[in-house]
Amino acid sequence: MGILRNKDERKLFKVEDEAVAEEQHITYADYVFDETESEHSDNEAPVVPLRESPKRGSHRRAPIKCPLNMLGYDGPRIKSGMGARKLRRLEHNRLLLSLTDPEDICEDLSDMIPETMNAFAHENLEAKSSSSTPCEDTKRARHPAYSGKACFKRMDRRFREILMQKHLPWSFINATEQALIDFFSCDPDGVWISTLNNGNERLYVHAIAQYLSLMSESTTDTTDQRVTEVRNTKSFFVPPRATLLEYVSEHKKNRNYQNANSEF
Repeated sequence: MGILRNKDERKLFKVEDEAVAEEQHITYADYVFDETESEHSDNEAPVVPLRESPKRGSHRRAPIKCPLNMLGYDGPRIKSGMGARKLRRLEHNRLLLSLTDPEDICEDLSDMIPETMNAFAHENLEAKSSSSTPCEDTKRARHPAYSGKACFKRMDRRFREILMQKHLPWSFINATEQALIDFFSCDPDGVWISTLNNGNERLYVHAIAQYLSLMSESTTDTTDQRVTEVRNTKSFFVPPRATLLEYVSEHKKNRNYQNANSEF
């Protein structure tokens, strides 16, 4: 059984004819004209990606190390946010303070300011000084160190034994004691001088000087005479509350009374 061929299929044709035929069937509907797309494409600037700023990390400051010589310092403290220059000044300040004596550091600079004294302030100062002097003298006179018993105990044992004897020239002792009290009450820095040829009298003068808390010395001058000098080693002079005769008399009475009671 055979298959018959179609005669139309075997017909000859040109390629150009087929292309023209296809062009004739193409219309404007086959195309899409969009002006906005072209305009946007022409006017559109190239998009440049924004450059992101690098993130700042939380960098912690290194801990400030305190030198050993700063320990025990009572001044400004080191803070975490302190700059290098301020920290350097603080370290220099602490170093200088560590090399100085704490007693030499003075926060009060009033002594460097010249003091002006007017007439009114000068009068007030004189009034205060004059009123304070009697009070100080009264306090010293009432002090137990100026009692007759305390002054007698400060004497040498040799002088105490001499003054406890029965027969003594009390008239000479009283006169010499009163002369020394009057002299040093007027001039505490003066020197009392006397020339005594009798050795016992010089001995009594030394005993009286010790009772009055004075310094005495006997020397020989160029004429071979014995000179007795009495000086005050303090800036003030306060006589005992009881004279030497009064205390010795009272002391002898008490000792005799104790001896009498012991016999019974």
